[in-house]
Amino acid sequence: MTTALLAEFIARGDVTLGDPIAKLLPPGTVVPSFRGREITIGDVVTHTSGLPGIPAHNNPPDINNPYAAVTERDLLGALAATELTREPGAKWEYSNFAMMVPSYALARRSGKDYETLLRERLLVPLGMNETYVAHRPSQVRLAQDHLSNAMTAVPWDFPADMAGVGGVRATLPDMLRYLEGEIGTRESAITPALAVTQEQVASVGGHRMGMNWNLSARNGHTIVSHEGGTGGYSSYAGFDRAAKRAVVLLSDTALVSVDGLGRLGTHLLGPAAPAGPPRLVAVADAGLIDALVGKYRLPSGLGIELRHAH
Repeated sequence: MTTALLAEFIARGDVTLGDPIAKLLPPGTVVPSFRGREITIGDVVTHTSGLPGIPAHNNPPDINNPYAAVTERDLLGALAATELTREPGAKWEYSNFAMMVPSYALARRSGKDYETLLRERLLVPLGMNETYVAHRPSQVRLAQDHLSNAMTAVPWDFPADMAGVGGVRATLPDMLRYLEGEIGTRESAITPALAVTQEQVASVGGHRMGMNWNLSARNGHTIVSHEGGTGGYSSYAGFDRAAKRAVVLLSDTALVSVDGLGRLGTHLLGPAAPAGPPRLVAVADAGLIDALVGKYRLPSGLGIELRHAH
């Protein structure tokens, strides 16, 4: 959704995918580079920017809601403090941090908060009246989320202008309207921008990318998809534009650690793709459980502690 807004900026000639991301940001913003190679807008929307998954040195006060307290100063400060370890465009690595930047930048450039910009340019034209960031419509109920062990979780919150990385909440009917827009069966002012986001921008390390969409080949057709999750939720959106076929899967449980919903979604788009075996509850060896107790630092920079409750 964020890159659809960006595609409209590009169509007006405001920026191009080849421009440095600094062009979208406030004057004087320090953006890391690698041996003179700047991070472009295209690098950001294809997850090849070299920026880490989360802002560097991010120590959220509430680990269960890691983005809630991030401020504009935090975002720009983390951007300035980041040291790239490779040239932008050289490797694919999914980054929420990177996509927070255009979410924030487009809102600032438009003079409106992200939710207002999204509502005016995308939600209203597509008839998505039950989709929101912070202002929940009275008829919409937020589903309780869960961890993969069935324990309840805390829904993640995002600062208004950084909500383009997971802060948009939608009902299933609204998500179907969104994908109708993507496959061209629901016409609106945003339809041309949606089509642009599906065009290949980069192919790095086996990852073919549109503008924040994953592209894959299946029986001569291109499958466009995105999978992800926040807190205790998981989601998958995928479509075959040529076949006018689309799938949305929404779950009230965090499943991304075990391949999420992607395999099932791809199977629903075309049964030739295997759905995979069912996931079964397994009883782990007690010695293995004891051996896992300890403190860990994740590649993203976040720390976790595993305890064994007997």
